Amino acid sequence: MRGLIRRIRCSRSSSLYDALLPRIENPADFNVTLEAKWERSILGPIDYLAVEWPDRHVTGEGFRLLMDLIDHDVVRVLDMLFISKDADGRVSTVDVADVEHSDALDQRLWGLSSGLLDQSDIDEVAAAIEPGSLAGILVYENVWAVPMWTAIDRSSARLVGAGRIPAGDLIAVLDATDPA
Repeated sequence: MRGLIRRIRCSRSSSLYDALLPRIENPADFNVTLEAKWERSILGPIDYLAVEWPDRHVTGEGFRLLMDLIDHDVVRVLDMLFISKDADGRVSTVDVADVEHSDALDQRLWGLSSGLLDQSDIDEVAAAIEPGSLAGILVYENVWAVPMWTAIDRSSARLVGAGRIPAGDLIAVLDATDPA
């Protein structure tokens, strides 16, 4: 997500945490318990997923699992956006309430937006999906890491590196070093 990453790297805001708090249509419906548990100045790693549903067929199983992660304070959704690409290749955003999902998309996720995603992010995902598809873009904080990062911040230690290794890259390295 070039647009999102560029904006985060360029941000010099001291209130980054507040800026990332999603704007929620009905805040009473969403339980943000982490603000009380951890220092608000520490953010966990921020990740994104872009998922395509060919033929706009959304089963909802992933949404139920996402809600379980949210309810157990593993992740916190910062932004969620849906787009569709019609047969002619035209792309449009889709209101979450218009996503056909059986009943699996928890209404607490409706209207979550921190404004992190911009048109360049939408364009990047749109280029990757097939005509007739629906895609969801999810930006989330890995809040499981906040207690550890808070402890590091309070101690004399300092974090000097962090990153993500794609599973395919790890498997390739393991396969290359396999003596078999």
